[in-house]
Amino acid sequence: ASRNLLKMLEYADGLDIKETTLAPMLEQGNSWFEVLTRLFSSHLLEEWQRGAVRGYERFDEDLTVLKGQWRINDQLRRPAQNHIFSVSFDEFTADNALNRIFRYVVERLWMVTSNRVNRRNLASLRHMMDEVTLLPSAASSDAGQALLPRLNDRYQPLLNLARLFLDDGSLQMGSGGLNTYSFVFDMNELFEAFVVKFIQRNRRDILPDSLQECSLHPQSHGVERLYLAERAGRQVFNLRP
Repeated sequence: ASRNLLKMLEYADGLDIKETTLAPMLEQGNSWFEVLTRLFSSHLLEEWQRGAVRGYERFDEDLTVLKGQWRINDQLRRPAQNHIFSVSFDEFTADNALNRIFRYVVERLWMVTSNRVNRRNLASLRHMMDEVTLLPSAASSDAGQALLPRLNDRYQPLLNLARLFLDDGSLQMGSGGLNTYSFVFDMNELFEAFVVKFIQRNRRDILPDSLQECSLHPQSHGVERLYLAERAGRQVFNLRP
């Protein structure tokens, strides 16, 4: 059952799951949390070593030197601080919204995991991501598709996995430094996402010629609205087929 669930995750979230890596963990009785933490930490470490997502970020700061654009209007509001300049500048950095989500998940997983290899991977990531701002909190809604820059779709599976960890606040910091963890799958959504990706991968063998170019949508996602019944001339009981 565990391997079947891993296979569904591999299809649904595009994870590169190597059976030889995770099979020993399952046989040794590691929890789902540790297995998925291994997936996240090992793949993020591999991708970060290949090259972190970087880009130009806009910063507004008060400095003792002139840099970038001088915000004169802001400067005039505090004439007593003539030695400090209000400036705006662009900096090529890894401190962006996508990496802040990854850094947050790394930090929280490092505090919770008890697996030696996971802790080593996450410790390496914490060191490598030192320039990235650590968010005080994050939720799955903060890890949307818009965070993924163009030409960096290799980070898509990792963003999906980060969203799993953040879903419904499952990864939390408890009071007094105590860490809590819960993990819940919506099996309806996972199974339907698996079916869609399975058909997409094997489209030529599964679909008839008339449907080779069709679009596939798990639970319609607003593409089409169907209803169970009509009442007083109105459609009721909206379905998500």
